[in-house]
Amino acid sequence: ELFGCNLGIKQMIVFVNQREYGTQVAQHLRNNGHTVGELYGGKGKFAMDAHQRDQVLSDFINKKTTRLVSTDVIGRGIDIPEVTHVISIEVPRGRDKKVDPEAYLQRVGRAGRMGRKGVAITLVADTGNFVQEVLDLGKHWGCTIEEVPAYEDKAKPEDIPEELWDEKFKVV
Repeated sequence: ELFGCNLGIKQMIVFVNQREYGTQVAQHLRNNGHTVGELYGGKGKFAMDAHQRDQVLSDFINKKTTRLVSTDVIGRGIDIPEVTHVISIEVPRGRDKKVDPEAYLQRVGRAGRMGRKGVAITLVADTGNFVQEVLDLGKHWGCTIEEVPAYEDKAKPEDIPEELWDEKFKVV
């Protein structure tokens, strides 16, 4: 659900930039009743080996899990037909800490593959340059990224006109 509205999500990938944050996001999703897999690259004592990554991906493909929290390790070359939604909780950044347009395109491309419809949502704080960075990504790729202002809870979510949600978020 987003703002209390069911978006018809079959399977969803949630992208984060760092494993530590991903673990927190995954736990939040589990606490809210979702089956969640976590897939991270990298090195170090918490790094996943190839077998672990293959198992997580297999569970997601076979729908044992319906939500996958991942760093950009899954951003390229993976086609999972049932992925209808991609959420980027953070804008992808390169080693130089600048926004990475290529990684962003790869992330949003995980939904709606091969002519299928999909939804990509990027969540950013309404402070600093975060919103402008996302709008600039659209300019970089020659497309329009529509800003959806933060929902002020002055009305109940069910009071949001259904046609607004159908127009913006319905997956056919």
